[in-house]
Amino acid sequence: MSKKIDDRFPNDLGKDCLASIPAVKTPWDRLISFHDAYHYALRHNASMGAVFMQILRVLIPDYDQRMTAMCRNMTMASLKGTPAGEAMKQNSANLTGAFPFINGYQMEMIQSDHDDETILLAGRVVDYNHYRFEKELDTCPADIIGSEYCRITTYAFGQLGNVLNGEDGIPMDLHMVEARGCGDLHCRLVGENREKYPMPPKEKIYDVMGPIATADQIQPTPEEECFKEVQCFRSECGYKSRNGLNKEFTVKEMWEQGAPNLFGTNMIVPSIIVAEPDEEKRKHLTKCMFEATGKMTFSEFAAIKGVRE
Repeated sequence: MSKKIDDRFPNDLGKDCLASIPAVKTPWDRLISFHDAYHYALRHNASMGAVFMQILRVLIPDYDQRMTAMCRNMTMASLKGTPAGEAMKQNSANLTGAFPFINGYQMEMIQSDHDDETILLAGRVVDYNHYRFEKELDTCPADIIGSEYCRITTYAFGQLGNVLNGEDGIPMDLHMVEARGCGDLHCRLVGENREKYPMPPKEKIYDVMGPIATADQIQPTPEEECFKEVQCFRSECGYKSRNGLNKEFTVKEMWEQGAPNLFGTNMIVPSIIVAEPDEEKRKHLTKCMFEATGKMTFSEFAAIKGVRE
């Protein structure tokens, strides 16, 4: 008897996610499968983010000033210990099914791992303990935005963990030591407890891309073993997603949490608003940039038919 895994998607995959049939109809009457529609939705969000990133580069040309501004606009320190911070902590516990003894940073990493799956960041957790964690991501729809987005997401995740950790939690420091947005094979996120793994203080607020104290503990995955799909699109996972605590999520739940996500714009637009307070000027710059992007999409004759389809 053959033991080969049949990787053809089930006919009813996505049947509860869309209005009538598990497919999306384009303006040119082409049907796109639920699987492809999910991927298109996240890549579209990331493409929007890439354009917004260009707008921010126009408004703040200097990389150092731009990254500093983005990090300051994402700082969540004021939420720590407040009712809003406690609500975030409770929501995270409810989502992940976290046990009471799991500290804030560990819970935040479980939630982030789940959130990664909803936005089609396929990968694996290769280390998870009180003093260190490491995660490898093989796919990322937002790898077209640039290193700024890699830095700001790492910084923001660290901020969220700081809020969830409370006043007496174990301090952790997050670093992205590989990034697809910088041309690496994977994204690799490493968190270290600075009391156990001391390092010199960061010179700049956005220094979140290495070096790290535990580089010798990194566990790389060979390219041939990398995932191309998240759990809910893999047959060996039963087309469901499970977190590290074995809480199970259906593809419908993943779609509803992931497809509307502002992934690609959520950490860029606030800095555009701060950098250019004049709303009319912001609208004008945004209109010009997106119009040019749309025209460039159809600029190559060889691509017109494929893009429109």
